[in-house]
Amino acid sequence: MKHKSNVEKVTEYMESGSGMNQAFLMEALDRYAKQIAANEAEVIKKMDKSFISGEAWVQSAKQWLKMEK
Repeated sequence: MKHKSNVEKVTEYMESGSGMNQAFLMEALDRYAKQIAANEAEVIKKMDKSFISGEAWVQSAKQWLKMEK
């Protein structure tokens, strides 16, 4: 079985089932990005020892929110 990339997984999900899949994914991204951006300092602190940069994580959330405007 071929390993799917993140883009392939999201595309498959968005194109399968009903249009509700698209609405669900967009709503989930919006809610999570708002949660991260609203708690920026806490997120960065919690991710201090993570292999993922907390600052980069927050920036990704903010970038998503900019796209929504």
